[in-house]
Amino acid sequence: MRACLRTILIVAQPPLRRAHSAARAAAAELPRRYLAPPALPEPGVACCVSHYEAIALHTALQPRRPDSASGSVSLGRGDLGALTVDLGLARPASAEVSASHVRLRGTRGIEGEEEWTACVPWAFLDRVARKRRAGVWQCYAPGQGEAEAAEEAEEDDLAPTKVEGLSELTSRPASLLPLDEASPTPPTAVLGGFNMHRTKGIDPAGDTDNKLRALGKKGGRVLDVCTGLGYTACAAARRAGVREVVTIELDPAMVELQRANPWSRQLFDDPKITRLLGDATEVLPALPEGYFDAAVHDPPANAMSGELYSLEVYRALRRLLRPGGVLFHYVGDPASKASGRLFKGVLQRLREAGFDAKTTPAAYGITAVAR
Repeated sequence: MRACLRTILIVAQPPLRRAHSAARAAAAELPRRYLAPPALPEPGVACCVSHYEAIALHTALQPRRPDSASGSVSLGRGDLGALTVDLGLARPASAEVSASHVRLRGTRGIEGEEEWTACVPWAFLDRVARKRRAGVWQCYAPGQGEAEAAEEAEEDDLAPTKVEGLSELTSRPASLLPLDEASPTPPTAVLGGFNMHRTKGIDPAGDTDNKLRALGKKGGRVLDVCTGLGYTACAAARRAGVREVVTIELDPAMVELQRANPWSRQLFDDPKITRLLGDATEVLPALPEGYFDAAVHDPPANAMSGELYSLEVYRALRRLLRPGGVLFHYVGDPASKASGRLFKGVLQRLREAGFDAKTTPAAYGITAVAR
């Protein structure tokens, strides 16, 4: 992004139905001062591309690039093969290749009810193909006719912008990081140099599945502490028997990454999900006692947020869970030396807070049942 993280909407899934009255009534029990404001879409954003997708577009379309500034080549879906945008979640239906830019067109929605057009300059594709630096860029829709769009594509208004910036709250850089060129895979977020998901031998989707599997078959209301890109909240909302998910995020910059990420779309559209914005140490005591059946506590590394590993936070989580409610607490690799020491302290504090707790190695965390 040009100067700081901006709010971006990239539609990767059709909008879900509006919340029914029961969901609205449940949300009314939550403290209104922490309800996250709507993240409005940024005008003009058509789609996003990872560096993998930009390189694939360059490789496939460069041979079709006209030599003449006035020439262009039209391509259909059959000519575009397996080319994708939106980090693997969308495929262009057609492309028009000129000497200055590539214009991609496609549709979204169950019945293709939403049309999109993106103007991607060759200058951008050439640069990404040459430097091969990892990242995600948002691409813009042209606002004029063909000639004007081709000219403006060389200017800043239509130049794709990288999804990155500096968090004003934490003073840490934040960005999206694509992980796999071979298959559609959710990206991770990088905050202050730390990946927000496990990526060695597993992708963020598998990491999320492991965390939720640790909860067993708990339904009802689920609390998600530290939203991140929203994968846990979204997956929890899709579980059978879950009727409400409440998720807490501290950093507005992370909310903007969520909006930029096609894989996080459900977070803003699913009526089961309520987003809260604030410091978890302040939000948790404000939530209703015994409101939740299950919780996932997924804080950043202890070095970045030690207060979220405290006895006070564990007592607050226990207060929010009904007796028999299940908490999964992500800690890190139990086989590592540093995390091994941390596990011991976390287990002790969880038990002191009123949980029966045990290590869950496959999910890199601890499963605790409220006494």
